[in-house]
Order: sequence, then C-alpha cells, then structure tokens
Amino acid sequence: MVLLWPIIGFTQLTDDFSDSNFTQNPLWIGSQEKFIINDNLQLQLQDNGEGQATLSTANIMANNLEWRLWIKLSFSPSTNNNARVYLMADESDLSANLNGYFLQMGESGSDDAIELFRQNGSEIVSICRGTEALISSSFELGLKIIRDENNQWTIFADLSGGENYQFQAQAIDGHIINTEYFGFYCKYTSSNSTKFYFDNIYVGDIIIDSNPPELISIETPNDSSINLTFNEVLEQSSAENINNYTVDNGFSNPIKAELNSSDATKVELVFSNKFNSGQQLSLIIKNIEDIYGNSIISHQSSFLYYKAIAYDILINELMIDPSPPLDLPEYEYLELFNPLEHQVSLNNWKLIIGSSEKIIENKSIGGESYLILAKENAELSLDGYGDFYGFSSFSLTNSSQDIKLISNDGILISSISYTDEWYNDVDKQEGGWSIEQINTDNICSGAENWRASIDVKGGSPGELNSVTS
Repeated sequence: MVLLWPIIGFTQLTDDFSDSNFTQNPLWIGSQEKFIINDNLQLQLQDNGEGQATLSTANIMANNLEWRLWIKLSFSPSTNNNARVYLMADESDLSANLNGYFLQMGESGSDDAIELFRQNGSEIVSICRGTEALISSSFELGLKIIRDENNQWTIFADLSGGENYQFQAQAIDGHIINTEYFGFYCKYTSSNSTKFYFDNIYVGDIIIDSNPPELISIETPNDSSINLTFNEVLEQSSAENINNYTVDNGFSNPIKAELNSSDATKVELVFSNKFNSGQQLSLIIKNIEDIYGNSIISHQSSFLYYKAIAYDILINELMIDPSPPLDLPEYEYLELFNPLEHQVSLNNWKLIIGSSEKIIENKSIGGESYLILAKENAELSLDGYGDFYGFSSFSLTNSSQDIKLISNDGILISSISYTDEWYNDVDKQEGGWSIEQINTDNICSGAENWRASIDVKGGSPGELNSVTS
C-alpha cells in the first residue's frame, strides 16, 4: 500500500532506533540506564530486578494528528507487569502526577484490552476501551491512534505487529489540549525486567491513504474454498459481495464471501463445485474497497488446489542441540522443504514430535521453498533466515525422536526417526550443529541420508542444505 504524506505544518516525531541510540535525534530522557537498543534495533527494557522505568521525548503536537508505533510484551500483562504509552504528557517524568493521555496494556484479571485513559494529576479516567482479552497473553502490536480536529480519538491495532490496522475503540475527549512529551512507562517484576520492546514511532499529520487494496496471496485450504489476503483492511459490504469474485472454468461466483472477523484483511470464498487437484484456475476480483473508499477496479490472479501426497513436503533439517551456538540463534528448529513448483497449503496439518501433536494453522509453503518451524519466541531471531512458523512450545530431544508430518486429509507426508548417530561426527554431536538431509531424492535411506551440517554457521535454515549432493 502506497501512502501519501500531507505537507507537514509542524515538526514530526519519528524514531526507528536504526541509529542504535536513544540519546540523540531525538533525545529520550528518564531511566536511560534501564534501556538498550537491541540487535534488532528496537528499544528494549534491560533491568535486573523489579521496578518501573520511563523514557520520554519532546513533543508539542496534540491535535488533528496521528500516532503510530510497534510494541511487544513477551509475557502475559497484569497489574504488576504492564506498559503505558503516553501520547501526551506535560511532564517528562511519566511516573509523576502529570496531565495527559496514555494507552495502557495490562490489568488485573484475564480481560486485558487496549485502553485509553486521561490523567489529571493523580486522577485517572478511562476514555475508551478495545476488544476484551485481546492482549491477555504475550503480544506484538502495531498501533495507530488518531485525534482529529473535533477531539475524537480512534484507536486501531494490528495483532501481527504490522500496519494492517483494525478498529479497536473510539471516543470524544478534549479536556487536555496541550502537551510537551511523548513516551513509555514500564512496570514490572524481576522475571519480566527485559521483556518490553518498542519501535517504529511516528507522531505527525494524519496519513492519508488514496490507493486501492492489493491482493497479496491466495490459498486453497480445501477443494471448495479460497482464502484471500489483502494488504490492508477491507470495507465489509464490498468484501462480502459474491458478485465481486469470479472463477473461470464454470465455477463462476462463490456461494459465500466472508470477511474474517478477527483480521479484516482476509476473505474466505466458498464454492458449490469442487476444484480438481492440480487444476490451474483464474480468479477475477473487482469493486473491493478499503475502509477509505479506495476500490479495486479489476484484478486477475491464478491459483490451484493441490491435494498433497506422501513425500510432497519433506522434513529436511533439524537443530536438536543448539548449545553451545556457533553463528546461529540458540534455538531448536525443524526445517521443511517443498520440492514442488507450486505452493502447498499446510493449514490444519499436524506435526507430531514424539507424543506431542502440534497443528499448523493458516500457513503455506512456497514452491521449491523452505519453512522453519520452532518455538514462537524464536521468530525475531530466526525469521531473517527464511519463512518462519512458530508454536507456543517446541522441543526436540538430543538423543532420538520420531517425527511425523500429516496432512489435513490424514495422509502421512513425511516421517523420520532420528538418533544422535545421524551426526556422523562425534565432535559436532556435542552441540551447535544441525543435522541435514543429503539427497532429497533418496528419502528412504534413513540415517545414511543425513549428516551434520558443514555450514560455518552451524546449519543452513531456509536455504539449500550444506551437505547436499
């Protein structure tokens, strides 16, 4: 999505911490000793015990403007572990009895929501509140907040941490009209003293979108439906009009078009007839609008439904003992490889590791491509190596394990029963090295077709195996 930026009538506040500091351009003041810029160029809390910490920077913009930022809390927020984003404050010390507005993430109970508050000294009043339980567990959010010339506040959020914002809450409040600071307040126990992250801050004129939505992916989870993903939030009535979608070869219009209730960038189309496996089809989309009224005139894309069979997708590399690490992040991972020329949907496929069964949801693997599977908190470290999918828990034993990949139709697609002898190298067996498949055309040879990686990083996630012959 291309955005038009209006002519700026005042100084913007922007900071993505790409200069690796928060002491200039702009200067952040407060608990400077309790924050760092991490390896991912994000502002991160870095304390060694329980407490509170604040950082603020100068900002005099208060009305008819937009705030954007990225925030991540790697824990379930609560009364004793929460974050505030002060959109407006008349004091640099954000723990003081100040006057301003803030968003709070974290509260007692399990209904944690994004909530906007007004603060007048020690008095705090709720202005509006978003979806209940939206942030009751660890989260990564892209946030957009608008205050227009009529003092109407509107809050949007993207649960994936991007900029596909969806409406959360709205209210009118104009009690406070002046500000001097923008910033962050963190309250935490010792176990969470390094788990607050902030990035991509923008405070300035309202950003105007004048471009139509774009279709960025088509997935076929089964033989009679299509899942579409667009690059921005869609207007519901146009997205759910079945006449705005046409498929060739006699399929015509779908019998149902439904906008995803939790992610309005996604639409599910359901057809009365069934697709044939491997059949190439064409979809024409028209008159689909975003929430700003920008419309797709006409767009055509091809797709196919494919029912996977055994060995279509391969278990291709395992990092079973990442310690001590070489140059790769210290996480266990499993890599899948798709040798086919086209994408394959993995939606509702099962990955069985020993007795642990995990479901892959809403994920595809591209043609002749790789997919890294690991624990979800490894994403920031591993997604730079290739396409990534995370589970809430993920563990591979060092000595031996049975692993199976089963399709949503119950077909066994790939399976291995590895042992630590698959390294074929007693030194690398001590940790830090992955084991890789040697020949993807020789998948029935078991241990003979696997060996320790020879990549200097310790493994080759997301790329051709280093031991490939």
